[in-house]
Amino acid sequence: MKRKNDQPLKHELLLLSDAFAEHTCLSAFTLAALTAVMSVDDAQQPEVVAGAKLCADMLQARTKELKQQLDHACERYRAEH
Repeated sequence: MKRKNDQPLKHELLLLSDAFAEHTCLSAFTLAALTAVMSVDDAQQPEVVAGAKLCADMLQARTKELKQQLDHACERYRAEH
């Protein structure tokens, strides 16, 4: 059985891309659910809800940016090999 570091880079990039896609979906759902629950709960202060929404939006934007960078790296690898 090969260790992760012994696998071809192409295979590692594919596994990383798949893992990141799964992470992205779970993260997006969790962030949306968190802000939705906080918005409904009247006990939450509006500033806390707004802060959570801002953080969720920032995390989603950063996740999208990282995904684009990962896709670009995979495209470069395919072009160079």
